[in-house]
Amino acid sequence: MTRLCILHCGQPKTGTSSLQRFLAENAGELARHGILYPTLALPKDPSTLLPWVGYQHGPGLRQQEKQAEVINPASDLGQIRRQIETLDHDVLVLSAEYLFYNLFYGGFDYTVTYLRDRGYRIETINYLRDQPGWLNSLYAQTCKTGEGQGRFDAFCTNLINRNEMPRNGTGPIIGGSLHYARLADPTLHTWGRHSFRPFSEEVRALGIEADFLATLREVLARNGKAATLTEAACQALRPTPRSNDRDGTVLVALCRQIGNMVVRRIPSPRPLIPLRKRGERAVYPAAVAALEKLGIRDPKFQALTPQRDADLRRIFVESNEVFARTIWGCGWRDVFPPESQDRLVCNDLAECDDAELHAHYEAALPLARANLRRALDRFAPPLPQP
Repeated sequence: MTRLCILHCGQPKTGTSSLQRFLAENAGELARHGILYPTLALPKDPSTLLPWVGYQHGPGLRQQEKQAEVINPASDLGQIRRQIETLDHDVLVLSAEYLFYNLFYGGFDYTVTYLRDRGYRIETINYLRDQPGWLNSLYAQTCKTGEGQGRFDAFCTNLINRNEMPRNGTGPIIGGSLHYARLADPTLHTWGRHSFRPFSEEVRALGIEADFLATLREVLARNGKAATLTEAACQALRPTPRSNDRDGTVLVALCRQIGNMVVRRIPSPRPLIPLRKRGERAVYPAAVAALEKLGIRDPKFQALTPQRDADLRRIFVESNEVFARTIWGCGWRDVFPPESQDRLVCNDLAECDDAELHAHYEAALPLARANLRRALDRFAPPLPQP
């Protein structure tokens, strides 16, 4: 009998981390319905991880695309393969947001062949977000992971213009993947049937978990699989905390500033790349700990203004309309109504002069620096003496 593999492909910044944690922590209950969501053993040292890492399959699937002849059984790929090949199931669910870029640019062929050779039919579930809000969220994320120290406008320009496919074929390629009309071209990719869902305000408010489960049940019913996963069974699944949910404006400013410490402490020659990544992962916890110690709850980060919002929409309006009319049978604005002007108030501390927010930032900055310095001292080389 043909089995079913459902690939959840993101897009990034659409609640992916929270969904992956939800699926991983409910993997045992899903298995009762014949659904396998491979779970991964976390490293012994959790300080090497961001707080939202450990439930996704991206690193393992990337390793699979390298077609290594020898696979470490303890690696992510080794764990995923062992569960696929030894655990009884009728439906396999894999989640890796980087696959969103492969929808546009190809690749992932080795894994698709691996799945088909083992009797899987493939379908995907994907979420799309309105581009201005997506860019705002991604910029905050880039700062939180210690990789962004520049301004929002330069960040957007760089990403929108980045359209070339990397030589290794694994992305990420941002610019072209924001033109969603490409997803309406049936000749672009041949994995299988695709379900595209809007990551709308309603989905965000209720949580992506409920929408994903409803979409999952539609896909399962279409394929005659896992009939016992009823609505009641979905409601009985255990809720999990949101992952990566802090993105306040003071937090973003702190991460943007202390991220420079990692750049100075750990340069980027190839032998030091793993240490550099580990240092970047320490930025967010250092800033969060400083804010929590001071009891600071800052407002959600917002770099968009009415003018920026309008300028970004003009870039994508034609592509969005083609996609929405072709895939959803309605206009893009029917799904993503215009943002209210009172919500488009920039509070980026690099631009706004809110005295209270700046005071919070100045109070937290020494603590955040000290937290990050202690983290770096555990594994990073010392700073060179002047």
